[in-house]
Amino acid sequence: MRLRAGDDLAAKFRRRFGCVGDCLPMAETEVHEFVVGDEIEEFFESSSVEEDTDESGQSERPSRLSRALSHKEIVTKELRRIGSLSAHALDPETVGVIWHAQIYENDFQDTKSCTPTGDLKPRRPVPHMREGEFFSSLIKTEDGNWMFPGELNGWPGLAMLKVFSITGKTRKLIGGGDIKRVWHAPAEGQSGQPPEYPKGKYSSVRVTLHAPLWSLTGWSEDSPGFVFWFAAQLDAGPKLSHGVKMLDMLRDSTQLASAGNVSECVRAHVFVHRYAKKVERPKDLLTYHAGVLLEWSHQRFTTVVELAWWNGLGGYNGKSNWYDDRDSGDTALFEAMPAGMKAPWRDDRAEIRVLDVPAKNAQEFESYLNKYTGVEARFLDPKIHCSGNIRLTHRSQPDIFRYLINYVSRDGRYNEKFRNCQTFAADFYGFLTGTKDSEPYHEVCRLFYKNRSYLFLYDS
Repeated sequence: MRLRAGDDLAAKFRRRFGCVGDCLPMAETEVHEFVVGDEIEEFFESSSVEEDTDESGQSERPSRLSRALSHKEIVTKELRRIGSLSAHALDPETVGVIWHAQIYENDFQDTKSCTPTGDLKPRRPVPHMREGEFFSSLIKTEDGNWMFPGELNGWPGLAMLKVFSITGKTRKLIGGGDIKRVWHAPAEGQSGQPPEYPKGKYSSVRVTLHAPLWSLTGWSEDSPGFVFWFAAQLDAGPKLSHGVKMLDMLRDSTQLASAGNVSECVRAHVFVHRYAKKVERPKDLLTYHAGVLLEWSHQRFTTVVELAWWNGLGGYNGKSNWYDDRDSGDTALFEAMPAGMKAPWRDDRAEIRVLDVPAKNAQEFESYLNKYTGVEARFLDPKIHCSGNIRLTHRSQPDIFRYLINYVSRDGRYNEKFRNCQTFAADFYGFLTGTKDSEPYHEVCRLFYKNRSYLFLYDS
């Protein structure tokens, strides 16, 4: 039976199964243990799931026809929600990525949040610290702001964050509790009052912090673009670069100049797979991850290109399915990552990964897929969905990198319905091969698909 967007059955299907383009950083069971198991306070989670509202207060539901949003525009929407809670709003021209952290009392103990020795578990999806460690580390800047200078909860990518607000929830025996903002940088902060843990019945508070403005465009100030390239097949050892610095790395390396810079992309393949699980639910049977495999004229290796959650690999110890060392502890990918990329993942924003793999062609790549296929392995039902020759005139490695930087810089969103791994693979494959009717692999993803290949062509 063919599903159409206007059918009642299709609408029920979308509500029941959601996304079929899965770009999770880990297996779903691990996500449940890692995130849900933390039992974050309900009001602390509300900011991450609250729907956007327009000026009239009406809900802005995601639409496949909505215009592209850069990372900066995404943060501007966040600021609109934060500003609605107070007369003091952050200036979008001074604020970077917004982060939240949970701060506990010094004597806090919990088996799900603490190690057997009583220390808070490091590098949690929602960073957490005890009050003494956090507030004693704050320093006052020349402009009167307060900054946390170290690594928040052990995340190297969460450093030099400015404190914006502290929000607490008091507990009541009946009827839940009251949410109160107890410290606010534009108010108490500017009047000289330092941030501190509030007195009263607060078992924990949520601190809102923000990174520098440049964090909206890249992982470092001098290299905009949320694309990273893991050059894993170099004779001298693997290297990783991100943003526009990828182009510099191409120019500066003699081996890359001979094997990549003058080499051209000659063929592209869309591959798909489900994630390995011992027991698959109905949704799991429809959930496919998709990427694009690139073949080069040098024929030394191929390259996997995929779109996924922002910081999805940096926040998960560099465990990539495309390398044999995924389960070996410290992976080569994680070792090569700069500190700024090691931060919690965000499921509303996207990054593009460019990963050189040992397979020299699609046949060898299929052999790799088969090697790790099975309920105890990594993949289920892997396949090469479609293949085609590259028809672009400008198709060198620097050209490909520039296209990818343009694409993610102009639209930094990730959305499980209309902007995911499958929609990117359809855009990228159609752009490279000139395939006008390129579509996502699964028919449910096609319901929400709008081709955005034009994003590859223009600077943000």
